[in-house]
Amino acid sequence: MPLEKLILPSPAAPPRFCRRTLPDMIRPPAVRGALTGTGGSGMREAFTEKLRAALDHAQDEARTLNQDFVSTEHLLLGLLRTDNCEAVAGLKLAGVSPAEFHQNLVASLPRGADTPVVTGNLPLSPKARRAVNAAVVSAQSTGSPRVSSRLLLVSLLEDSEVVSREAMRDAGTDLDHLQRVLVQDGAIQPED
Repeated sequence: MPLEKLILPSPAAPPRFCRRTLPDMIRPPAVRGALTGTGGSGMREAFTEKLRAALDHAQDEARTLNQDFVSTEHLLLGLLRTDNCEAVAGLKLAGVSPAEFHQNLVASLPRGADTPVVTGNLPLSPKARRAVNAAVVSAQSTGSPRVSSRLLLVSLLEDSEVVSREAMRDAGTDLDHLQRVLVQDGAIQPED
């Protein structure tokens, strides 16, 4: 038997997972359609209004910086732009200035080409996808009916890149204290 027949699959028998990509199979439905509202069982509805607004702001921040994906830093910027959300309340409670943090984070991020070419819905980077997924899992494990901006911020703090951690420190953030404030029950008014 020729070697090619042993290695190459028969065209009549494609692999069973050919209609879905491997990331779709390992990524929960919640994250597949988190930003666009597609995929999952209406998972965007499982997010609070404030978190949905933060995800929309993250898209805007990525486009402003001419990026072709939404990273964890863009998620942080989106949270910082969202008024009266649990994440911003937690930052303020921990003594962090959201405006100063936003300014430090934007200054530390690279910009894309000068001409704006990015349009439409942008995909989440793998790290951003993991952060959203961790927030979903956290909400499910704690019995929360919806995923809030606070849960996303907690997951971002756990898996934050060097760039955002440095921006947090430059804004005078004690990361350990911030994390304690965010996970403390009753410290922050829940969002809708």
